[in-house]
Amino acid sequence: MEQYPHDLFADLYHDRWPVEEDYKIMKCRIEIENFTGQSELSVYQDFHARVLSKNINMMLAHAAQDSVEQSTNHRRLPYKINISHALSTMRDTIVLLFHKTGGALQTLISELLDTLASAIEPIRPGKSNPRYHKRSQRNFYQTYKPVL
Repeated sequence: MEQYPHDLFADLYHDRWPVEEDYKIMKCRIEIENFTGQSELSVYQDFHARVLSKNINMMLAHAAQDSVEQSTNHRRLPYKINISHALSTMRDTIVLLFHKTGGALQTLISELLDTLASAIEPIRPGKSNPRYHKRSQRNFYQTYKPVL
């Protein structure tokens, strides 16, 4: 207890929290383990396509966060982009980012940034929720796929 005090681990836990949240986004929101095929090539394609779409999404969310901070600096709590909403929005429009060019692309990116900046949530420091320990295992069956 003297060599490794509790405070040392509490700080380490809080430093690790963003990494754990990113794992949650990858596994639960993006379903990175839910492959559309069984071949080695389809697994590679699904994995890399989802990582690429998440990275593009996070770049746009980071850019939109600046406007969120400016528009909410008068509020009592700080606000951040709702990542689940951002992922849902980008799922439908990511193909357009590669299809459009020039002014149409700039317009699309501007509209995406406005959409992401409008879906915000407050950051509540010290908030605690009870944990439910019953956990169900999610299985991804080939015949039942979510609409992507």
